[in-house]
Amino acid sequence: MIFNKRHFFTSLRIILGFIFLITGIFKFLYLKEFIITITNYQLIPIKLVPFLSAAISFFEVLIGLMLLFGFFIWLGVIFSNFLLILFIFISSITLINGLSVDCGCFIGLFYKKLDYSSLVIQIVMLFISLTLLRHYSTN
Repeated sequence: MIFNKRHFFTSLRIILGFIFLITGIFKFLYLKEFIITITNYQLIPIKLVPFLSAAISFFEVLIGLMLLFGFFIWLGVIFSNFLLILFIFISSITLINGLSVDCGCFIGLFYKKLDYSSLVIQIVMLFISLTLLRHYSTN
């Protein structure tokens, strides 16, 4: 089978979109647990946590829909890059501070303790998102 560049980037876009859509939906469904998870990171003022939790969930669903269904792809990729950089930054600070917290990545699906493998997953997702950004900004 011959490598098809268009199918490759479409597959990456759909996979990333699916991940964002599923994690965003479950964060909405388990919003109370997600609020507790974000609070445990001890980086955000308590009064902002409910708003931020809902905003993250909303943007994950929005990004997922944009990437899955192929509308405003470039904007969806920009949003995903922003969120992933934010997640990497927050995860790094939390790991450096030695806190033992739930990653919050797959809340409602399964428990994932924040560790260096969580950070690697986020970096891989960012690499995919940056690859998509490069592809869709030139096409």
